[in-house]
Amino acid sequence: MAVNERLRTALLNMGMTGRQLAEVIGVDPKTVERWVNIGRTPHPAIAHRAALALREDLAYLWPETEQGRRRRQGTSDMVVAYPTRANAPFDLWRTVFEQAEQEIGILVYAAIFIHESWPEFSELLTTKAQAGCRIRVMLGDADSPVIRTRGQEEKYGVQESDRGSHRVLRRPGGARTEQPCRGRLRCGQR
Repeated sequence: MAVNERLRTALLNMGMTGRQLAEVIGVDPKTVERWVNIGRTPHPAIAHRAALALREDLAYLWPETEQGRRRRQGTSDMVVAYPTRANAPFDLWRTVFEQAEQEIGILVYAAIFIHESWPEFSELLTTKAQAGCRIRVMLGDADSPVIRTRGQEEKYGVQESDRGSHRVLRRPGGARTEQPCRGRLRCGQR
């Protein structure tokens, strides 16, 4: 049950939903869902129509369709790289976190942007943890010289060091308060 990230990304890039793709190529929407969510490979003729509709190479969307043909040396699992987190579409962040089942690992200086863009993010992490998903969050040390230097380089108001020592905490009902985070982490703090 492997998610087809290439197909999911192609849909996002085209601004299409799975249902819209299904309508364009003449298949049931559940079929497209299976292609994306559990990595099924469509019949070659249908896969070709989907690739045309998404303006992508068939072998890129479904590399296994090249089996039996002359293959290029090596394959890449990397689908796309973004130079900064701001360049990645927020739907991508949401999808990655929502689809996680076994582990979520977050390594950031402060991660304020996640909570600013997704107020229910803390609730999602709580729900995932209660379902058995391992959650690890590693934050930058606000007293670190590296963090202080990064804050000075950012030049957009809030220093990274300030962001590292204060987190936006969301309470039920949507109330927001900023409070120091040091000493508040209890599980697995190192």
